[in-house]
Amino acid sequence: MAEFDAFGSAEQPATTDSAVSEGSGDPYAVFGGGAGGASGGSSMNDYEVDNSALRAWEQQHEAESSDLAKKSTSKKMEMQEAGRNAVEKFYSDRRSMLDSRRTTHRSEQKDFISDRDAPAQGNPWERVVNQIDVKAVREGRDVSRLRSLLLLLKSNQVEITAPTH
Repeated sequence: MAEFDAFGSAEQPATTDSAVSEGSGDPYAVFGGGAGGASGGSSMNDYEVDNSALRAWEQQHEAESSDLAKKSTSKKMEMQEAGRNAVEKFYSDRRSMLDSRRTTHRSEQKDFISDRDAPAQGNPWERVVNQIDVKAVREGRDVSRLRSLLLLLKSNQVEITAPTH
């Protein structure tokens, strides 16, 4: 291949593709490097040493990464199992609490209904006082006068008479 200089004359370059055609097979031998070149470039053995060091580092890094992944996976599984156990415990505690609450409410309801439906005997104000909580203290309004009145009526003996129609 010919090159042209600024004045238009064609001259042959000093180096040609003769290194490839001479049988060395190294196209970079023209530039003084490559596998067979004796000038300034690194030899293939240096690259192999560097590659073996790189491979060793890659293997070590891969081993460390897989160990970390295994630890992470096992820790994740442990935390998920602990979470499942906590949720199961919460729901079992909640079920037992609800069952005990239902039992208590049913017994209180039976007592309330039996007291409510019992025939009126004695003082009717006693039944009224039994239906409300006179010991409770409420915020806001002062109900102490009503409480004392109910307790007074409860303690007084009042006769029950059948209503006349």
